[in-house]
Amino acid sequence: MSKIHLFLLTWVLALTACGGGGGSSDDGDLNTTVGVPLSNYVVVNLSSGKITAYKKLNDITTNNKYKTTHMVFRTLKKDNSTYYGQAPGTFGRQADETEGAGSVSKYFIGVFEVTQAQWERIDGSTPWTTIDSTALGLPDWTVAVDEKPASNLSYNSITSALSSYNSGRSYSLALPSDIQWEHACRANGLDLFSWGADTNTTVAGQYAVVRETFGGTDGPEVVGQQTPNAFGLYDCHGNVWEMTTGHFLRGGSWYDNITQARSANKHDVLDDVEHFLVGVRLVFKP
Repeated sequence: MSKIHLFLLTWVLALTACGGGGGSSDDGDLNTTVGVPLSNYVVVNLSSGKITAYKKLNDITTNNKYKTTHMVFRTLKKDNSTYYGQAPGTFGRQADETEGAGSVSKYFIGVFEVTQAQWERIDGSTPWTTIDSTALGLPDWTVAVDEKPASNLSYNSITSALSSYNSGRSYSLALPSDIQWEHACRANGLDLFSWGADTNTTVAGQYAVVRETFGGTDGPEVVGQQTPNAFGLYDCHGNVWEMTTGHFLRGGSWYDNITQARSANKHDVLDDVEHFLVGVRLVFKP
């Protein structure tokens, strides 16, 4: 075999090994597979447990599997000076939102809130179907929609489900820490929200599903319909409250006003109380 032919064969084999011909996206571009340490995205098949890492993933919002049968995580780099909290006297600021800077190691966080279809694959349960909207004094709404966020969760129900799901696997799914969540939500921003400080419904409505922007909505919206933050994460503001390991709820919900959706805002929660506004965004641990 000539040197040129040998070179071409080696190049083709290397391209195949790194996934150069990997899954094509709906926009015609190629998703590029790599090893987890080099990845920008990690995708978990929730049924088989297969893990695929990508440098580029072009079909996040157009490929339904990422909201149903698979879960996609964004790789966020180590940050030794991530900002948290909010300045005294600013819009909506509460006493427990002391400003500071902390550090986060590299981690992998869900691009979307966990959907109903994904939760069923993780736990096999459908807690949103037990919500009694009449008893809550709210209009009836349809909650059984695969791509809407799982809700009516508690700290205990989430941690118990993840413990069972993770058993015997080479990786684990977990709650984000409180500082990981705020770091991910802010996406390096220093303002009230990931998009800045503007609370105008025209601006905020591009990013947040809250009372002011979706006042006619009964129940959460399908995930991934709004504009993502600078890290490519969707619905960090509003839709459903998201649980963290600090036993805090973050991000606000469709039922609450925009002040609750601020990046710094948090509410502590009882471990065993399920709530119709509570969902979750997970992290992947290789």
